[in-house]
Amino acid sequence: MFEALTARFFHPGVAALALVGSFACGDAGPFSDMDLLCVMENDVPPHPEAGSHLIEGRLVVLSTTTLPQLAAAFVQPEMAVQMIAGLRSARILIDPQGQFAAVQTQARAFVWNAEMQARANTYAASEMVGWIEEVHFDQEQFSIRVTRTFSVIGE
Repeated sequence: MFEALTARFFHPGVAALALVGSFACGDAGPFSDMDLLCVMENDVPPHPEAGSHLIEGRLVVLSTTTLPQLAAAFVQPEMAVQMIAGLRSARILIDPQGQFAAVQTQARAFVWNAEMQARANTYAASEMVGWIEEVHFDQEQFSIRVTRTFSVIGE
């Protein structure tokens, strides 16, 4: 089936195709979907078939990314926690120029160091401030609505 998937999804503009998730790790069950990561060449739009497909009775999900987006996983903590493990365990289906293999090697050598932790702390603080502002705004809006409601009732 992997050869058929490669034939279907690999075309000009695609740098590499890799199997990720439970199939790549060998943990797939009878109802597992098959996750394919399609690495597009730079400045090429996302794969036209990105999304979900039913192929030979199996749900196949094709996600697209680019090499610069993959590179961001090594410097942006919010991306690292989502991508590094999957990159490490990916099964390369086709990678003619070895670009995905290089990213995978980098992922396998990746270490969460003090610099990455500092970036994570900055990111987390920024996100928390945003959430606090949203909660504060929501509370203000709620208070205004309650005041208006009771003003109308009191008339």
